[in-house]
Amino acid sequence: FSFYYSFFFSFFLLFFFYFMFFFSYFIFFFFFFIIFYFFISFFVLFFFFFKQKTAYEMLRSLVGSEMCIRDRYQRRVRGSDNCTMAALKGLEKYVKYLYVRDLKKGKNESLGLPLDDERCIVEFPNASEEDPMNPMKYVEIRVHYRPESGIWGGGWYTLQFCFTENWPNEPPKVKCLTKIWHPNIDTNGDVCHSLVYMKGGAHPNGEFTALCTLDMLIQGLLTLFNGSENYEDPLNLDASAEYLNEGRDTFEAHARQWVEQYALDPPDVPPHRRPQM
Repeated sequence: FSFYYSFFFSFFLLFFFYFMFFFSYFIFFFFFFIIFYFFISFFVLFFFFFKQKTAYEMLRSLVGSEMCIRDRYQRRVRGSDNCTMAALKGLEKYVKYLYVRDLKKGKNESLGLPLDDERCIVEFPNASEEDPMNPMKYVEIRVHYRPESGIWGGGWYTLQFCFTENWPNEPPKVKCLTKIWHPNIDTNGDVCHSLVYMKGGAHPNGEFTALCTLDMLIQGLLTLFNGSENYEDPLNLDASAEYLNEGRDTFEAHARQWVEQYALDPPDVPPHRRPQM
């Protein structure tokens, strides 16, 4: 019994000394790594924050400026949201519907159109510079559109959309504020298109329903300037008769004359009347 006891005790001591030997190496390398890490860190900090003090100050000023700009923007957004919520309480039902469904609570002011100063500009004429996010500006919307090609290509045409208390059960009142020689737009600016007439109403080709969104309405009407004119169902009888009786060349020459006379000047829309989001 004493033999086995002494054997195991000797084995335990041997294992213990080996373990302490290797553990001491581990402790040594561990502390060496820690000291080396702090030395390198100190060197890097010394180099960048003392030797490159100018760069550090520049970086600090840039970060500080960015934070100030971000804070100002957040305060502005919060203020606009508060003004918007206060304004919504006094709005009529059709304006609320327009704001919530068609403008996506102000997040769809572009109306799905490519906002490009060379091609398309959305304008809210009733927007004030003091409160450009007030939903009351949506009662009238203007779309300035410049087709790239075709009979009316190169000219700027302004479509005006005025909404009434019957929206969305009835289409808005639509006018073209730019004089144009067009079979479906008369000289007073009234527009003839299936989407400005009620489906099942007095006009046999009416397609407007309460499910028609403002995006759909505007994009549908813009096709009138891109080769979708209808000479068989005209509103401007003289323009249609000219096309049908005197030929396409005569009609196009007349239309181009009106483009050069009335539609070449681009619109001047101040920033607060443009989409804000």
